[in-house]
Amino acid sequence: MFLVFLAQDCFEIGRTALSINDYHASVEFMSVAYEILQTEAIHTIPESIVLEHFAFALHRLGSAAQARHTFAKLIEICKL
Repeated sequence: MFLVFLAQDCFEIGRTALSINDYHASVEFMSVAYEILQTEAIHTIPESIVLEHFAFALHRLGSAAQARHTFAKLIEICKL
């Protein structure tokens, strides 16, 4: 038996980790949520929300360069 996670499922786990200041777990789950989102035919959560939380978690983890890169992606998709 296999468990299949949707992007929204991983995002919710990542958001919960963020709320308890577990930034490493949050980054991991936001990364997986973003990867899954790229393959979903019908997005279960907006890409902008995942990227916003992902960038914040990266920033709080101390990964400033990755946070800026992720935030730049967010800005790019919001321009569309």
